[in-house]
Amino acid sequence: MDNVAEVGVEDDLKIVSRIREMVKFVRKPKAKKQYIALRESEKDKDKDRHLRLPLDVSTRWNSTLPMLRGAYEARHHLKRYAATYGTTAFKKNLLKDSEWEDVSRLISFLVPLEQATNDCSASRCPTFHLGKQCLSILHDHIKVK
Repeated sequence: MDNVAEVGVEDDLKIVSRIREMVKFVRKPKAKKQYIALRESEKDKDKDRHLRLPLDVSTRWNSTLPMLRGAYEARHHLKRYAATYGTTAFKKNLLKDSEWEDVSRLISFLVPLEQATNDCSASRCPTFHLGKQCLSILHDHIKVK
């Protein structure tokens, strides 16, 4: 499944890389304090959301999805952070609205891949019989996209 995911992400690699750089930046100690303070100061606090943005792991394609989701959900906060505290390096990685739409489409593309991975991953019972069904669903999903 890694190859399928790489094909879907290939066109958006630059955007994913820029998001990764933003997330790495706001996870640094000083920036992290500023980012959390900015989030906590907002009137419409969403207590169910984590303040810390997830960072992907290069050896696991499916770790990219949580990073993209977290950044997409925090896109307005990231924009506000850039306006308030952002350095030139941070601002150059900030995405435009049209690029955030691309992130939304990428998330939609990756969700079924994540589901198939979870369905076919190790569990307490054999999952081999799910392989053909998962591949069929993924084939239809990729064909439509």
